[in-house]
Amino acid sequence: MQLSEAGNAVMREMTKTAGDIEGAALGVLLDRLPKEICLDIDQAVGDYVAAMLEAGFLAGLKVGRDPLAWLVE
Repeated sequence: MQLSEAGNAVMREMTKTAGDIEGAALGVLLDRLPKEICLDIDQAVGDYVAAMLEAGFLAGLKVGRDPLAWLVE
């Protein structure tokens, strides 16, 4: 399930600085690699992080709607 634009806006607001430390560390590592490789790696990591943030946000919404049903699952 993909978030709507409004859902994405809410998720961005709630996760403001999530992953900033990890992103900075990744930036340092990427700076050491050849530039042609860096862009591909940066894009792949960015796609992964976005997918993980969305999945975690959606899971939180599901639990918030009906915590007991989630526990039973």
